Amino acid sequence: MYSTETYKKPFWAENSGFMTGRDPLGVQNSSITTYGRLLPGMTNLTLRLRYYGLYLWLLNMYGKDSTLRHEGTLNEHYNFIRRAELIVAFIMREKFPDELSIVGSDFTAKHQEDLIMKGFYNIHLGADKNKDTVKGSVYWDYPSGALGQYYAGSLIALNLIEIESKFFIVYQEGLQLANAFASGISLEKQNRFLQIIKTGRLTEDDINFLSDFSINNIKVDSEEWSCYNSVLLNKDGREINDINGHHTSLRKETIGLYLKYISTKTGAYEERSFITSQYKLNLLQKEGDASFGWYYYYVNEAFHIALETIFWSILIHLDGNDQEVVKFIKDISQIVIVDSIKNFSVTVDQTVFDVWCNNETKDLVELLDELEQVVKSPVNSEIAIVMAFKLMFVIYEINEKRIDELEEFEKKYKVWGQKGRVTENLNVYMRQSLDMSFELFIEETIKKLINDHVNTAYRKMGNGESNLLKFIIEDGVISHVQTMKPRHTSPRLKTVSNFMQDLFMIDKENNLTVKGMELLESI
Repeated sequence: MYSTETYKKPFWAENSGFMTGRDPLGVQNSSITTYGRLLPGMTNLTLRLRYYGLYLWLLNMYGKDSTLRHEGTLNEHYNFIRRAELIVAFIMREKFPDELSIVGSDFTAKHQEDLIMKGFYNIHLGADKNKDTVKGSVYWDYPSGALGQYYAGSLIALNLIEIESKFFIVYQEGLQLANAFASGISLEKQNRFLQIIKTGRLTEDDINFLSDFSINNIKVDSEEWSCYNSVLLNKDGREINDINGHHTSLRKETIGLYLKYISTKTGAYEERSFITSQYKLNLLQKEGDASFGWYYYYVNEAFHIALETIFWSILIHLDGNDQEVVKFIKDISQIVIVDSIKNFSVTVDQTVFDVWCNNETKDLVELLDELEQVVKSPVNSEIAIVMAFKLMFVIYEINEKRIDELEEFEKKYKVWGQKGRVTENLNVYMRQSLDMSFELFIEETIKKLINDHVNTAYRKMGNGESNLLKFIIEDGVISHVQTMKPRHTSPRLKTVSNFMQDLFMIDKENNLTVKGMELLESI
């Protein structure tokens, strides 16, 4: 039996072993593309808004002040950014240790004592990334810092910067925010910050003096505050259009929907409940493109969870039970069929259409929640796989007459063509199977998922060495390697929450503030 522990590398071709991966069926890009269209200019890793202004100010100063660039090399350019990130990390560690999502916070926690004991910290030592720098010895291993690894993509999407020969260059639109960031910080403090970048010497007095550079220091109604609002509430981006070439405003609309949800929520805030609320809002008819976009995201994710649960159950059933592929598929299909007959009044000779017509209507939200509780334990795998098939029928029942509407959204916002999109799944798994017997439908679905995983794993591996397969098929025998639970994608709502807190539109308990009410009314 194969496992990640016992698998032996062939003597003729060494590899780096089995890897976990995040998307064993290759379906999640449709969800990622969807929330990327709904919230462009944000990612799950760009969690603090003021970094946008900080980076633009830094790049603007680097371009204007020749004393900041002696060599003019790419490495010098990157180290300039890296030093600034580390300085801000020390400021935040000293002044606001409880603030989250600060670049370099773990590193400064380990080196705070160096600053206290010596009276200063050498920023160059902790920041500069050179050819001989040992991995893990500096605050950030990626050469261009968190700007290059996380924030650059968002700044580019917002038309604030561009990249030329790997150098970061501020666009004209970005200069406005760069100047707005600087407007709230005295020239003396700006010069001190830049001087520390040059010399590398950071003291506790410097940290106290430079607190205006804190990431949580956006002053309400300031020029900087207004500029952030303008950036977020403008069109989605100069190059972000719908299929007709029109500029879109889905980010602004989503922020409005989010604030409205916050203003009407009862009980504690939950990220998923915002998406659920948009799903329910659009059940009978479309309520605007952004709101319907979140409906689309919800049903798309629900179908993914159904497919991934079936795949998870396959892996659970396979673990420690190597057998011929054909027999294995028959065995697990029979489990589904027997339990379906027992729990859902299904008969073997019924067609998929008959099963669908006789399907007892069930609330999608309720069923999905139940399924997610069930998959917490592998002992529930047989129940879970039956519920997952049930979930597929419920999604089809709800959306059977809305497939054209879903396709229209996919085409308009360029989700069309992404593997795993909900219209593709509804057609491939449901519409095209209506005349098939229920028994054959179960077998064919399991075969398809096995094949999809193999194709996905090999495609992702490419010419690399990492093996992403969760099972091995050899000489007609299928053997377990690794089990993965179904999982949701993360649709950037944490970033929305953080940005709204940074702008004081909502408070730390996710309640709407007076400024938030004003913004909601204006949207």
